[in-house]
Amino acid sequence: MPKIKQSTLLVLALNSGLALAGTMGPTDNFTHSPYVKLGSGGSYSMKAGISPDHQTWDTSPQGYNADVGNTALYSAAFGYHISSLLSGDIQYIYRPSYNYEKYQTSSAAGTANFSGNKTRYFDLQSNSLMANAYLHGREYPGILNRALGQGFFVEPFIGGGLGVAFNTVSNFHSVSQTRSGVNRGPVVAMILDHERTSLAYQFSAGLNLYNNTHFNLGAGYRYYNGGVFTSENYLIEHQITVPPWKGTLQANEFFIDLMYKFNA
Repeated sequence: MPKIKQSTLLVLALNSGLALAGTMGPTDNFTHSPYVKLGSGGSYSMKAGISPDHQTWDTSPQGYNADVGNTALYSAAFGYHISSLLSGDIQYIYRPSYNYEKYQTSSAAGTANFSGNKTRYFDLQSNSLMANAYLHGREYPGILNRALGQGFFVEPFIGGGLGVAFNTVSNFHSVSQTRSGVNRGPVVAMILDHERTSLAYQFSAGLNLYNNTHFNLGAGYRYYNGGVFTSENYLIEHQITVPPWKGTLQANEFFIDLMYKFNA
């Protein structure tokens, strides 16, 4: 009898210990949920492949190709967590102020409307509407999903999106040099604003920090291809039609997102 009592007590003690251990560690409880997501970051453009018609636009040793500068970005999305592996959303990203600037010397004195050495300028806004899908490391606990303590977890994600970009070229002009080469001369080659809608796509990767509350925090990298942008084709000061400039917007982007899940 004493041995039976001892065995019973030992089993009860082990069960109690296992139950206590189960309550000490964080538990990742996945819940299907719609969500909204707000984000911000920066967009850093690559060379855009700009090469205008040299029968109209001055030839230059520096050429025309360059990046179109950098801009802040702001995003909003609405989506749904389908499973611990897969989610998807519709996302709008506002990129207000890329800035192209290119200094050129010129040997094209025979070109119509030649204006000598100058700096070319235009602004570019690219706003995109994308349908995105994401794969999450949360599907693989202990491998790609790690507990950080205090009920927090971190997981990697990768994603891709396809949609449209609304690309607007504005403030297109050039500033010519005076003969001294120091002071800025008159503003020339002014062109009206022009918007073009293009096919766009993006790829992203990053990390999500989350717990079992309504809020998640994410950060990552995104490659953005905003498709083709073009200038208007009407030269204001000469009142003539000219071949438009054309380029392709590509950018490296870094972002931080705050997500609110409706079902925690």
